[in-house]
Amino acid sequence: MNKQKSIRGFTLVEIMIATGVSLIIVGIIVEVLMTSQRSFSTGVGLMRVHSNARLAMDQLTRDVKWARQIATSVTIGGTTYTTGDNELVLEVPSLDASGEILAVTFDTIVYHLTGASPDQIERIVSPDGASSRLSEEKIVANEVTAFDLSSGGVGLSSIANLQSVNDISITVTTSITVIGDQSVQETLSSRAKLRNFD
Repeated sequence: MNKQKSIRGFTLVEIMIATGVSLIIVGIIVEVLMTSQRSFSTGVGLMRVHSNARLAMDQLTRDVKWARQIATSVTIGGTTYTTGDNELVLEVPSLDASGEILAVTFDTIVYHLTGASPDQIERIVSPDGASSRLSEEKIVANEVTAFDLSSGGVGLSSIANLQSVNDISITVTTSITVIGDQSVQETLSSRAKLRNFD
């Protein structure tokens, strides 16, 4: 007896159903991966903008607390810096070689925006000739979209007698684009009181 084995394949309907289910599963996997990538990129962006704002705020607050007074303006290397709503000129006590405060001399520290939008906050240290403090120009924050300075709710550019100011409110906002047009932003605010060595 000659028995023929029946070879059975998939029907067109079965292939279409299997293909449809496979496409749905692949679509779900791709969506989960894209969501994870967006979340990761957003998290990294948030850490970056927070770190930028925090480092600048810490350095600026420390210098304000150390300052004797706010100066109206100073010229360093041919460039004049003037205290205003987003530029700050501080007079801080000079230091001798052992780190002790010198009685009558003062170094100047400037904070100002530089670069194209988004900007950077630059810190410039200009020591007095008798000071052992080193001259320095350093970027303390990147991706800065706002840098605001005020005292008593009034911008520093509106205060006639800056030497009478003894506390400053500081706001730094940093922002970065993470994916496409999605951006993350961090705004930090602080208030610092000048030491006033007089």
